[in-house]
Amino acid sequence: MHLVGLEALAKSRGGMEALLGHQLTLKFYFLASYPKSNSKSPLVILTVHRVDILCSIAMESKPRFVELVDHVIPPSFDLQSLEPISPLAERYETQLYSLTGMQELSHETIEIYCILRHLIAKEERNGPSLKPRTTEGGTFEWLRGYPDPLVHRLIALAQYQLPQSPNQNNAVIYKLFGNAGLAHIAMLTRNGPPWAYVPKLISSRVRTMSTRIRTCPEETNCLRPLQEVYPEMLLWIIMMGGLGSIGTEEQEWFSELLAELCFATDIVGTAELAMFLKEFLWSDFYLDHSFKEFWDAVAVARDVEADLGTKQARSPLDKVWEVD
Repeated sequence: MHLVGLEALAKSRGGMEALLGHQLTLKFYFLASYPKSNSKSPLVILTVHRVDILCSIAMESKPRFVELVDHVIPPSFDLQSLEPISPLAERYETQLYSLTGMQELSHETIEIYCILRHLIAKEERNGPSLKPRTTEGGTFEWLRGYPDPLVHRLIALAQYQLPQSPNQNNAVIYKLFGNAGLAHIAMLTRNGPPWAYVPKLISSRVRTMSTRIRTCPEETNCLRPLQEVYPEMLLWIIMMGGLGSIGTEEQEWFSELLAELCFATDIVGTAELAMFLKEFLWSDFYLDHSFKEFWDAVAVARDVEADLGTKQARSPLDKVWEVD
């Protein structure tokens, strides 16, 4: 059903819950239970939500069912349960505000970051396998770990309209982070065909945004100013873009840029990269065999950087960047 019509229908019935309670609607869905909830949530809500999110990302439009869906599916954690903000997060929030002048957006970005960090740590604790999962019935389980409000907030961040100002080049970091967060969730938790294109689409957008902020035409690395201020965040963003770019023309650009950033930070190999990003955002899932093609490309590009630079690689790059 067309989303505009579905939105109008839901509102005319008094919301999604009222629509689902209608006798005609009851014939077309079965019930699925969710943790920390004594009630049953209709699977059709998930279907509507998935389509809404996919359309929102693909068309860069606002989700239509934020209010209609968020209150139906309970979040899987309480914001109050998050660990205290780390010194790194405090420093980033201060720097974001200082360089962009956007206090509310700076706070929103860091709160989203804290949620992502909490959920990644939760996934790491829950078991050795971080591959995308489905239930026996084929129902996606991603909502159990990544609640709707987080996805909606990431979309809002990725789609934020930056005001025309001298700080616009610095402020693009918000949109880059929002897109990288969506790429992480899509790669980590979706394994259905409709989601296969999402990381590739996001990677293309990250590259486009990155190349548009070139303030010094003679600079080969247009992200150098951001790298100096947000080294961990920028590395993670470019890594997310690269992992999502496999099989596209964007892959070479991301692998070369990540190699350049790692060379500038004196990072050699995935083990050192993991240590560098551990206090920011890191998951061993990033080294899954499905991403081997990208890491192989980074190894080649990093070797070129070492040959062109003033220092040599400290270990055979085909080994330290190797993914099982």
